Amino acid sequence: MAVKKTTGEVIKKMVYINRRLSRASRSLLRVWADWLFSYYIRSLYKRCYTCGSKRNLQCGHFVSRVYLLGRYDEDNVRAQCVRCNVFKVGNKEVFSLNLVTEYGERRFCEMVRRIVYGKSPRDLRAFYVQVINRYTDKVLSLLGDRAKKRFLRLSELSKKTGKVNRESKQEKQRKVNKRGRVKDGKV
Repeated sequence: MAVKKTTGEVIKKMVYINRRLSRASRSLLRVWADWLFSYYIRSLYKRCYTCGSKRNLQCGHFVSRVYLLGRYDEDNVRAQCVRCNVFKVGNKEVFSLNLVTEYGERRFCEMVRRIVYGKSPRDLRAFYVQVINRYTDKVLSLLGDRAKKRFLRLSELSKKTGKVNRESKQEKQRKVNKRGRVKDGKV
């Protein structure tokens, strides 16, 4: 069973990713883009698209992830439980019926054609960075204003100190003092 991440853990991971974008290898950028995209899809659709289960959700693709254009295409992807996505190999019959019902046959065929026959981007590194930036913004909008503020604060802190999840002693001191718990600056 997958461990559910708290909002704070998700934000720290996103700050970590954004901090290291310029130095990361292409394969690492792909892993981070997959994680962000999957988190966004599972947060957006909270049930399995093919059976309705709420447990052990994954990111299920109708057209395989082998096709790069379909890997991060929101029309092609829905949340699926492990049983449907892995053991039933995507449960393609039910998945396609649901997509045709949702989009209509014409849009469904256009989506498949666009993914299979479209041109893949030449600069994969820039493509993955673009996906990471797009889904960082989308995940933050799903998480809300408090999460955005925390993300921005941690991003600024990581730029100053080079560390993601550590606050300076002075910032901790200020935070405690604002709450009125400590006097004379002693923790």
